[in-house]
Amino acid sequence: MKKVLLIAGLLPLTLGAQTTIFEENFDAYTAGNYAGNESPYMTSWSETPGGFDDCFISNAQASSPSNSIEIVGQSGPMDALCQFPQSYDAVGHYRFSMKMYIPTGYAGYFNCQESTTPGLGWKCDVFFSIAGTGYLSSNGDTSSIEFTYPKDAWFDVVVEADLTNDQGELFISGTSEGTFMWSPGVTGTETFKRWGGVNYYAYGPNNEQSNYFVDDLKLEDITDYTNITSNST
Repeated sequence: MKKVLLIAGLLPLTLGAQTTIFEENFDAYTAGNYAGNESPYMTSWSETPGGFDDCFISNAQASSPSNSIEIVGQSGPMDALCQFPQSYDAVGHYRFSMKMYIPTGYAGYFNCQESTTPGLGWKCDVFFSIAGTGYLSSNGDTSSIEFTYPKDAWFDVVVEADLTNDQGELFISGTSEGTFMWSPGVTGTETFKRWGGVNYYAYGPNNEQSNYFVDDLKLEDITDYTNITSNST
């Protein structure tokens, strides 16, 4: 009987898991077409799929065969948006993961948007320099989280937002680079614990020329997973 009770007590720890909200690898689409016209999760900053600021499906690089999206330019005009199914507000713990590829001689950039409507608030900016270094800017601080990343290779990027505890965390290549307060946002004056999308703008630190590829997007609700404790028995 003691063995049976022990196994039953451990079951909540084993069975707890994250819930996938959506995944997108762009492989079902035609290279050369606008991402906003193909993917239900992609649009542009102007919310005009196929418009001047949309990005393209590309087969030049792919983490999972055979497509990705490519962002290229210098301060635009490409300004793509991965738009979440809804704005997740106030409570819960969410994880957004993706693969990035930045060729030698180019930079990259993305930011986390407060809402599914672009421009209402920025929760963090993440910059990838030509030199292979990068940093996350939030709450008016441009140097609180610094990192390095590989050139000419696919690497993992993860942003987690623990809205319940008002904390964001950045992971590069599987390593936590640091945490930051989610609600103040980039300017330090925002107050919302909310997340609605990820913006890919053709930009780099110090206005460097950007050219980067993004693949294998995934948004997960990991609230139950991260709240599992031994007390759950």
